[in-house]
Amino acid sequence: MNERTAASSYGPWNPGIDSRIPESLLPLATIFRSDNSFTGVEYATEMQDLTGIDRKQLAMFRPQRLVLHELMIRVMADRQEREFERLGITFRSLFGRRLQLIDCQNLFCEVDKYARVHHPEIAGRSGRSRIKQRFVPKQTQIQYWYPPKWRINHMIPSAPKGEE
Repeated sequence: MNERTAASSYGPWNPGIDSRIPESLLPLATIFRSDNSFTGVEYATEMQDLTGIDRKQLAMFRPQRLVLHELMIRVMADRQEREFERLGITFRSLFGRRLQLIDCQNLFCEVDKYARVHHPEIAGRSGRSRIKQRFVPKQTQIQYWYPPKWRINHMIPSAPKGEE
């Protein structure tokens, strides 16, 4: 246990409760319910025993369940201005460009990574706890640019020549 984990072993993010789903209730878990997943808990457990891969990673969601994930991203993109205003956030857009669906999906990924680094004591639903790569800043200056079809590179002081 590192100092950070020891210092925050109990608190609002970790009240000291270790909740495990009893085996008898696993078929009711969202990840294994037949209306959400093609993978039953028995099959996932058998494959876990054979391969060593966690059964949560073996679950194969039905398209309807994936649509729910897409819906969450679409709602986030559609409501962004109202929510920024409601929360009092001044969002600096990319030259007036709203967050697109891919941006919102990436935000979920980045928040997940941030949470894993700053709250390692919380396993979360996926059980993942580490980041595959660490950010290492480069000593050379980055030449920022955007896809030429956006036609905004001329607005960047250090844009490559010939890009419009």
